[in-house]
Amino acid sequence: MTHYPLRRAIGSVILAAMLLTACSCTKADNRASPVNTNDKARPPEGSDSDQKFFVIGTEMAKAVEAEKHWQQRGLVRESPLPKQGYDFWHGDQNLIDPAPNALDDTLREVVQRYAKNDSQERAAIRSSIGMDGFYTLMTFARRSAVFAIREKKAEIARDGLVAVSMINQERVDFRDILMCLSLLYHAANRAGADADKMFRQAAVLAEPEVGKQIVNFVERSPDGRDLRISWGFDEVETAKGLGLIGWGFKKYAPTVDLKSVVIDAAQLVAADKYLPDSVSVATELPPVWLSHGKNAELDGVLASVRGAATISARLRSNEHPKHNSQQFTMFIVETSQIADAQTLLRFSRVNDNREHIMIGVASGKLFALIVARSFVQGDEAYETPKSLARFQEGLTKILVQYADKVP
Repeated sequence: MTHYPLRRAIGSVILAAMLLTACSCTKADNRASPVNTNDKARPPEGSDSDQKFFVIGTEMAKAVEAEKHWQQRGLVRESPLPKQGYDFWHGDQNLIDPAPNALDDTLREVVQRYAKNDSQERAAIRSSIGMDGFYTLMTFARRSAVFAIREKKAEIARDGLVAVSMINQERVDFRDILMCLSLLYHAANRAGADADKMFRQAAVLAEPEVGKQIVNFVERSPDGRDLRISWGFDEVETAKGLGLIGWGFKKYAPTVDLKSVVIDAAQLVAADKYLPDSVSVATELPPVWLSHGKNAELDGVLASVRGAATISARLRSNEHPKHNSQQFTMFIVETSQIADAQTLLRFSRVNDNREHIMIGVASGKLFALIVARSFVQGDEAYETPKSLARFQEGLTKILVQYADKVP
């Protein structure tokens, strides 16, 4: 099943974006969004697309239609890519702390051979690859960005960039290409390379449309290339080195290491029956989860929050026949004062026949809320108030550990 990252919507509609994310699943896990999860990037500055509003799903629908036409023409030659792609359920989409695997090595050999071929052979190779293969290449590119940063090796970023040059833009959502380019540009610079030069060299290896995307990225403004300002990612330190975590563009001035808090919480979720597919900071806790209508007290507390983080996760397929229709979202916030965290906790305990199940936990100025439900009418919700309580002890321990460090 595929989980495509959605285009980042205007910040105030995070709730809608999360619900649409939960619904945007198709058929191949190697196209799943990375675990920092991000929505689509902003269109290239100065391009025609900069003036357009892209409806969620429209670009992918075009790509799927183009893929159908490609399949109808029949394969001229076999794809050089292995049939087995990256596996979301093994954590291969995780950019916070990815683990190198054999598929990385195989694809690295493929892209290096591709780069050595002439233009005619490169075109034939691109024509032999299906949509699933293109998304495998993009996952390889994203993973390469993290490994290049960790190992400070520009050649790893270059391999990821060559992988992008192997893509036929007509048969993917072009914004997925842009997201890869943002990560690779950042990684190339962090590895000490001349990113502009590397990108222009890679553009020559690509079809015209993808080559144009690569060159246009170099010509964006510094802010337009900046990973956090424009692309919704930020670096995060882990036990195994630097990784990439989602960045939600909201006010973010926590006094606690909220990135570490949310990563620990994501590990708690992953040890259960879910696997996180989005872990981000600089997000928000939408009041709709805690109140049916406008509530001045709640709005006041949320307006003064110092920072928030969000985890969304997917239920493992063996746990429920309707696992694809289950929402599991965790919000973690640092409030301005202890009393505010207790206020949020009080709201989380109100049971007024809501369509979702929730459980709140607070310690010091930290508050966490878990929301679960089925988002498809007629599908039974997996979680109950009683079952969701199993997260309370572990989540409390995490909050207590970090709350003690809050001034």
